[in-house]
Amino acid sequence: APIDVTENKEYRLTQETLDFLGEMNADVEAIAFYSTQDASGREEAELWLGNYARASNGRLTYRFVDPDRNPTEAQQYGVTRTGTIVFVQGDRNAQAIYPDERNMTSALVQVFIGDARQVFYLTGHGERDFDGFTPDGFSSAKDILTRGVFQLEPLNLAATGLTVPESAELLIIAGPVTQFSAAEVEAVKAYLDAGGKVLFLADPGSNAGALGSGVLGVDFNPEGRGFATSGNDGTARTWSSGGNPDITLRGHTGAVFDVAYSPDGETLATISIDGTVRVWNADSGEEVRQLEGHSSGTGRLAFSPDGNLLASVGEDQLVRVWDTSSWEPVSYSPLAATVPLYDVAFSPDGSTIAAVGGATSTANVSEGWINLWDSERGSEIASERLHSAVAFAAAFSPDGSELHSVALDGTEGIYNLEDSQGSTQSPYEGSILSFAFVPDGRRVYGLADGTIHVRPAGSANAADDVVLEGHTGFVTALAVSPDGETLVSASSAQDGTVRIWSLESGQQTGIVESAHSATDPLTEYFTSEWGITVNNDLVVDLAVVDQSRDEFSPAIFNYMSDSPISAPMIQSGRLVSMLLAHSLTLEQTAAPAAILINPLMTTSDMSGNPDSPSSWGETSDPFTGGQVQYDAGIDIPGPLTVGYSAEDTVAGGRVVIIGDADFASNREMQNANYGNSDLLLNAANWLVENENAIALPQPDVTQRTMTSPLSGVELPVLAILVACILPAAVVAVGALVWWQRKRQR
Repeated sequence: APIDVTENKEYRLTQETLDFLGEMNADVEAIAFYSTQDASGREEAELWLGNYARASNGRLTYRFVDPDRNPTEAQQYGVTRTGTIVFVQGDRNAQAIYPDERNMTSALVQVFIGDARQVFYLTGHGERDFDGFTPDGFSSAKDILTRGVFQLEPLNLAATGLTVPESAELLIIAGPVTQFSAAEVEAVKAYLDAGGKVLFLADPGSNAGALGSGVLGVDFNPEGRGFATSGNDGTARTWSSGGNPDITLRGHTGAVFDVAYSPDGETLATISIDGTVRVWNADSGEEVRQLEGHSSGTGRLAFSPDGNLLASVGEDQLVRVWDTSSWEPVSYSPLAATVPLYDVAFSPDGSTIAAVGGATSTANVSEGWINLWDSERGSEIASERLHSAVAFAAAFSPDGSELHSVALDGTEGIYNLEDSQGSTQSPYEGSILSFAFVPDGRRVYGLADGTIHVRPAGSANAADDVVLEGHTGFVTALAVSPDGETLVSASSAQDGTVRIWSLESGQQTGIVESAHSATDPLTEYFTSEWGITVNNDLVVDLAVVDQSRDEFSPAIFNYMSDSPISAPMIQSGRLVSMLLAHSLTLEQTAAPAAILINPLMTTSDMSGNPDSPSSWGETSDPFTGGQVQYDAGIDIPGPLTVGYSAEDTVAGGRVVIIGDADFASNREMQNANYGNSDLLLNAANWLVENENAIALPQPDVTQRTMTSPLSGVELPVLAILVACILPAAVVAVGALVWWQRKRQR
């Protein structure tokens, strides 16, 4: 067996482990899974296992298994990579993911403890699916935690009385997409105040991120009593005509792309990326019905003028039509198109349904299509390609004789229903994202550059436009009041505002600054109560980027040595792979004195130049035209912290916040060269105080150097001695021993 010849006897067991091994009252088998290519790892594991076996009075035995040659046994214990040691006692087992005393003793203790720690993972806000096998799913994370003696169950706070069960030893909030209500945040707070433990994984592009702001849909109340909006925060909201908030509609688990009033103003309908259409009471905000059928993706919806039908479209290339008296699909639903669909409209008399959309082919050819169907029988009236780019919006002329569509190539399509002819004109150089008619025939265009153009009825000349300026992001939706006097516009991305305009004067008369803000009450709670802020940025780390993907895939390797979560990562030497990440900062004035906060890991700082850091927090949205470059005074310079742990020393609550949920996704967990599973298990064990089951002292990782006492002349002499004279002396001694034994015969 290998012998520990290290200076500090690094493989020597502490007295705490020796006491535990000496008191073991049942036999345990350790199965070390090491491939033949990992000879050095096997040797190190055997040093540890030999010490454990000798100290156990025969209770612990061990054997080595090559997972490549015996995959069945590896699968039996859920082993996915070489270097894993499984401790088996009866029908229980636990894994040590790295051969050292802290990991091995912790796994051994878990085997004897037996009962799994109760974990609840939150649902209802678009969180990651712990039963999902897609790349974004968390089924691998669930398997890893289960093998680590954790028992996982889902928890929807809104459906369980806004309380966390008393049995919960850990609460996981993994990448929520929509905002938490104030009542839900209060439930999380009450749990932590009572000594609870929370693992919060925050995702960019969701409830708190550079990609998460914005208003996506808007519609006027048909009685002129205000308007409704929908947004990326997963809610829809109603407002007075002056922009004062009224009610908030919560229930969707993803961004809400559109909202529409029924003609009588009593009902609101919404469509979300979660694949559902939901129907609400417009006065109370109570959900009336949930309609399913669309796959996830963007979509729009519209009521027929008489209110008898509701139609919705999506990227699944389908038009679904419901009878509003029963909320059941009509006989011909769904209608199928050949391209993803992005808008739907009814003709003024309700006889025709129009849907527009488009796609880019594998040959990189873009097309924008309009489709028309009879609303009574579902028969197709027309299907025509009018644009050379995706068509995003459409509306019928007030007299119903024409369908107008607009597209990303800056063109406007006009389909004449009387002669069944389509034509295209090019009013603008930039992309057109939204479109609406004023009752008097004026046309309103919302552009990607943030401007709104109002064109007189009958004009085809852009020089006649009245240009409304104010938005700084895409104009995603437009709505005109029933009397034609007021326009409401919505913007996404970094703007995120709703603006109210007088169509008579062309002046802005009101603004809602944060109709659907990206910052939600949950992240605000962690800032105000725990002092940890999830920044509205996207981490860029040029020093360790995975070049096979993109600059938003940092591989973290800077770990803090004074944390039981991250210190083992230093020993294993494995990086943590992230896909998209937030940075985190401390609000020193926010956290109470009783809160102890420790950083876990940071991005690189290779450049050494504060004016040109190798890592930074990008605060613009690169997916909507922002530039990926460090802008001093705007972006957050690195190195950036992407993980914190915090403990309430009075109440006993603990939290770990990591600025990325993707690190625990199936996609990132599948790479055995990274330490993503180690980070997840370390964080979970620290949170439930597993690391205190046996209080092992920190290992001595002091780095020592040898100071040579030899001169410049003596060093070459020593080299010759080692290389030539010592081997010759060994040969001479061997020959002498042989000669003496020969003489004795």
